[in-house]
Amino acid sequence: MKRLSLNTGLSYSIRGFSCVKGEPFEVEDGLAEQLLATGRFDEQPVIANPAEELNTDNTGAGAEDEEPETPESGAGAGAGVEDGLTASKVSQMRNADLLALAEEKNISLEGCSKHDEYVERINGVLGLVDFSKLGLE
Repeated sequence: MKRLSLNTGLSYSIRGFSCVKGEPFEVEDGLAEQLLATGRFDEQPVIANPAEELNTDNTGAGAEDEEPETPESGAGAGAGVEDGLTASKVSQMRNADLLALAEEKNISLEGCSKHDEYVERINGVLGLVDFSKLGLE
């Protein structure tokens, strides 16, 4: 097992795996090597006691109580990841569901009139990327 953290971008996902910046995670060695090869991850020391993790943040006392910075345009880049949303799930939603999601996340769909435009705007604001469409899997 290796402990990694995302250092480039706000989130990263591939089939069967996703992560967000600022939240270290442990993965099997094979997957860790694949992720490290992308250049988007840093290897972190493995913490034997998970309770110690709360005190390793370099931002000062009380950092675990602070909310991460979010864009002013809406719910923030990490919002979709917290809800279990992926770019693929968003693209499979019907228009009514997309409109409801946008309202829930306070995302403006002004200027959008088609399904693909709704999906692109929502994924962009939530920081979700469908890597299968980029051919990176």
